[in-house]
Amino acid sequence: MTLKLSSLLVIALLIGSVGGWVYGLSTYQKRITSKGTLQKIGIETYFDSACTQTLNEIDWGILGPGSTKSFSFYIKNTENIAATLALETEGFTPPEIQQYLTLTFSISLARVLEPSEVIPATITLHLSPDVQEITSFTVDIIITATQTG
Repeated sequence: MTLKLSSLLVIALLIGSVGGWVYGLSTYQKRITSKGTLQKIGIETYFDSACTQTLNEIDWGILGPGSTKSFSFYIKNTENIAATLALETEGFTPPEIQQYLTLTFSISLARVLEPSEVIPATITLHLSPDVQEITSFTVDIIITATQTG
């Protein structure tokens, strides 16, 4: 009986080896790595043309009725898609200051900003001569980059 059990064990091992060998000959896998870069859009604003000092706030200082002030800065396309720029304002505090302020942007809104390009920009604020009883204000200036093409 020991001989028969040993023989069966050897036969089972041979069948397993042959089965694995046959499987190994009939199957092969090849792995191909793939990668890509996603399109992104983004801009940043800076005080300096070297883009080392990020601009997050403009302090217009003390303004009198009828005054005009300009603020120059730089805009950089920080991503990999060309973009056009737009300017808008919101968040006027106090809300009534909105009727007395005009903000203009020096860049043509049709201007395309290429990836990594840095351009100078100026925002000009004009305060109406009719403003009264407002001692301070805040307004959010929003520069939007939109993918071209």
